[in-house]
Formats: sequence, structure tokens, C-alpha cells
Amino acid sequence: MGSGGFVNSLVAGALAVPAAFHYADHEREAVGPVPAARDHREGRGLEFGGVRPRSREIDLGLFRGLGIHEARNLILNALEPREASRLAPHLTAALRHSERNRIDPFWTLAVMRAESHFHKDAVSRANARGLMQVMPDTAVHVGRLMKKRMGRRVLQEHSKTPEGNIEFGTFYLARLLKRFKGDHKLATVAYNMGPYWVDRRLRRGLPVGERNNYLDKVERSYRRVSRTFRDYQARAGDRGAAG
Repeated sequence: MGSGGFVNSLVAGALAVPAAFHYADHEREAVGPVPAARDHREGRGLEFGGVRPRSREIDLGLFRGLGIHEARNLILNALEPREASRLAPHLTAALRHSERNRIDPFWTLAVMRAESHFHKDAVSRANARGLMQVMPDTAVHVGRLMKKRMGRRVLQEHSKTPEGNIEFGTFYLARLLKRFKGDHKLATVAYNMGPYWVDRRLRRGLPVGERNNYLDKVERSYRRVSRTFRDYQARAGDRGAAG
């Protein structure tokens, strides 16, 4: 793996724009210099070293050499403009909470896309809400696992905000991944069907994830949201080999 400067130069080549640029919601590509007044935390790179990716094709360690704006550009440019515009205000939170919970950020985004297509105000028939479609009872359960000092109603209200929804959703994904011993397929199905449903299937020796529309949808979304990162990774490998 090269230095940060080497990696940033590859980002510029991959996107055909200078490094350290930010995404404008109304544009397809990254445009304009990073605002000087931005929160200094926004410039810190992401650390996913040791995190197991959902796909063997992904090297999450490459995030180490990227600033947050470069990482955002790679992801947002993988999406259609409407989806990118919906995700853009919430992408940094999704990346940071994925980092905090030590899970593959592309998995987080794939679940989010499958659940809500990045609509922050999405509400299902079952009253699941937000970007990651967190159920009210799940919000209470997760909030208590996180030892948040909030009452039931406050936890539910917090889960309706984009930040809270992402916070609870990523924590729950990490919890499921641990419960199912790092098996992303089982954890993904459990996010949709519930962990007890998956447990019952496993105890009975029944398959989990076969002919599962939700799992297929997350898989397609994973390939979509990671598309430009995989392109960048391939270019990094080619240039590293040439060097």
C-alpha cells in the first residue's frame, strides 16, 4: 500500500478531477475546492484496517490513504444523480458509524439502499422508519444495548433522525454480524427477517438466504455502491505493480 499522497493521486486519476474536492448535490462529478471552514474531523481518513469486507474483491485498507472527501466522491460517483443527492447529506455519518462499529461501509450502504433507496423519511407498512428502516421496538432495544440514557419515547424519536437512524442501524448490523460469527449473508437476512427467524431455520437445518429477494437486493446494491471504489482499487493495483 502506498503513501497517502500516492493514493490521493490515484483518486484524482480515477475520477479525472483533482483530489480534495467535494461533491455538489446538483452535479454528477466532484466539483470545487473543499470549503476552508469545514469541520476538521471531516478531513480525517477512514480506518477500516482489520475489518472483514462483505466481498473478497474489496480491500477496505485502501480507505486509510483517502480523505473523507475523496472517499465520498468515490461512492457518490457510483450512483445515479438522484440517489447520490439523497445520500450525500448522510454519507459521512454512514461512513463514520460504520468505522466506529467496525463493519464494511459498503455493506451499510447496500442495506440502506435496499431498505430505503436513501430516502431519509421512508416509512414502511410495518412502521419501520428512516434510511435504515429501524423499527420502533428495535430502536429501544438497540438504544438500551448501547447504554443510552434515554427513555423509550426519546429513543424512538432519536431513531427517526438521519443520524440516529444510521447510528442504531449500523450498531445493529455489527451486533448481528457478531451473533452469526462474521457471516454477512446470515446477518443480512437477519436484519430483514429478524435473528430469531434465522436461528430457527438454522436449528432445523433449513437453508437461509436461498431464493431470498431481500438478500439479492442487498447484493446488487453492494455491487453498485462499491463500483467506483473497485475501479479505483484496480487502478491502485496496476500503478503499484508498475512502480
